[in-house]
Amino acid sequence: MKVLTITSAVLITLAGAAPAFAQSTLTRDQVRAEVLQANRNGGISRNSDYDVTPNDLVKSGGKTRAEVKAELAEAIRTGDVYASRDGDILLNELFPDVYGPEIQASQLTRAQVKAELAEAIRTGSLVRAPEGV
Repeated sequence: MKVLTITSAVLITLAGAAPAFAQSTLTRDQVRAEVLQANRNGGISRNSDYDVTPNDLVKSGGKTRAEVKAELAEAIRTGDVYASRDGDILLNELFPDVYGPEIQASQLTRAQVKAELAEAIRTGSLVRAPEGV
């Protein structure tokens, strides 16, 4: 009786698993060709952590390598990069004395500044510093 039960169980298990082992009609070369084509088209993501394909990354950028390098150089110059891999604090926040406040360029032209200086001298609102200071 045990042999019959064990045999029945094995046969039922194999019958249930048969669809899982069904052979595809594609050959190995056809499957490889499909994988290569999907890889070329960006249909296969190489990083399982993100739900994007390599083509999505290229399309979304829109910046040239030179533009990205220029942005990085500017961020390093101004300290607008993280001080550590943890990403808690920026360098310009950690060392404000090194990076200092950003200097804004004047919105006035040279002629406007000269006119303001002349006006200040004419009205006497410009105070000269004493000699030797």
